Amino acid sequence: MAMAGFVGHRHRLPSDGFYSNDGQESCPQIRQFTLSLCYSGDIAFIDEIQEGEVEQEILAIYDEQRQPLGTLPRAVVHQQGHWHETFHCWFFRQEGARTYLLFQRRAASKKDFPLKLDITAAGHLLAGETVRDGVREVAEEVGITVAYHELLPVGVIPSTVEIDQLIDREFCHVYLYHYQAPTPRFLLQQEEVADMIAVESTQLEALFQGKTRAIEGRSCLYSFTEGPVVKIETQDLCPHPPTYAKQLMQALHRYAGC
Repeated sequence: MAMAGFVGHRHRLPSDGFYSNDGQESCPQIRQFTLSLCYSGDIAFIDEIQEGEVEQEILAIYDEQRQPLGTLPRAVVHQQGHWHETFHCWFFRQEGARTYLLFQRRAASKKDFPLKLDITAAGHLLAGETVRDGVREVAEEVGITVAYHELLPVGVIPSTVEIDQLIDREFCHVYLYHYQAPTPRFLLQQEEVADMIAVESTQLEALFQGKTRAIEGRSCLYSFTEGPVVKIETQDLCPHPPTYAKQLMQALHRYAGC
């Protein structure tokens, strides 16, 4: 059955559409940044001030078979539609017999897909980095320190999204992480993330498969059980190809037993 959720615009995938995760050693690239903390109520927001413009970050580019072609600035990569690598980390938590997938709500100021529900934490891998370096995105965006060995591999999923002037062709290194803290401990990167939403896995899969038009999630900034209820429809999700949702849910079933 075609997955209705995560349907984007003009998705195209290479013929060999799935790769195993790369477990090679890390070659970290130093990124200079300043962290400033500001508090709003009981929530601490992290405001990361990076040196240089994000669009000038240098990315490694690849052909459809994931063979390296060189490097280009991020802005050029997205303008010309070159394949590049990203890191995706999905948190899940279990409460009795139920399993929940945690989404971030993108900040209203984001250029692409403002206020849409997206991966718990994600980012681009810069030229010279390996997938192990991607764990920094989790700490930067949601304030949780995660070790690479704690991640559960889903796979490397090719994804193409074309919207307006954006041609985004990614080899997505996708992982799950079992978040077991009894209460939320998120420190949100204010310019990136507005909220955290927990969605029960069977409801989410029904939305992906087109069996329902709307489901409910719950804000989990303050509490996993008492946060405001949020209505979620397919258009509230950031676009991904149907194969992405399918492989993600298959991995969640495998690791969480849901």
